[in-house]
Amino acid sequence: MSDIEIIPAISILNAAVVIADNERYVPLSECDALPDDPLDVVEKLSTTYKKMLLLDINAIEGRLPQMEVIQDMPDTTEIWVDGGIRKADDIYDFFMSGADRVVVSTKSMRGLSEIEKMLDISDELILEIAIQGGVISNDPAIGRLSLNKIIEIMIELGCIEFIISNLSNDYISLDSLPESAKITLFSQVWNDDYATNNKISGRIIGLKEAFHIG
Repeated sequence: MSDIEIIPAISILNAAVVIADNERYVPLSECDALPDDPLDVVEKLSTTYKKMLLLDINAIEGRLPQMEVIQDMPDTTEIWVDGGIRKADDIYDFFMSGADRVVVSTKSMRGLSEIEKMLDISDELILEIAIQGGVISNDPAIGRLSLNKIIEIMIELGCIEFIISNLSNDYISLDSLPESAKITLFSQVWNDDYATNNKISGRIIGLKEAFHIG
């Protein structure tokens, strides 16, 4: 049986932890008696979870990244950061600020050629492939590719770690993915097949689930 590591996703907007609610972001404190300070949240969760994914909403939305928030993170927790990376040069500041891994998403990157440049800079990259009736991408060339084909191309380039974000309510079979792919899954649909799939090494969950809210 697959040993799946649980990784909380923490959305940060204007240096405060938020939760998405009907297409808007609300402070975590409005959902429960929990702090909005990112460091406090990470420290509370670190007693249970070894890795966390920080979503820099400012950067994802095209504003200045919140580097000071990343710099404050404890060394004892492995921090993954999604900062809406669009081109290769964007990754430098996130690594310099202390990110252990930088997540590059099909939703924001300009093209597969940029990934190749990024891999020349660092091998601590994770490619997020967003799925909703197909691959989500601003680049039509990426959007036309199947999930399997993107992963095959990335493995050839030297990237073997992926986040697959299933943004639909449909089950996605991962059985035919290349054996060398290491998958962390974010999905509203969790099937028993996932729990026994040896390609799946991690599962991303939201803060409400991480804190057992609601």
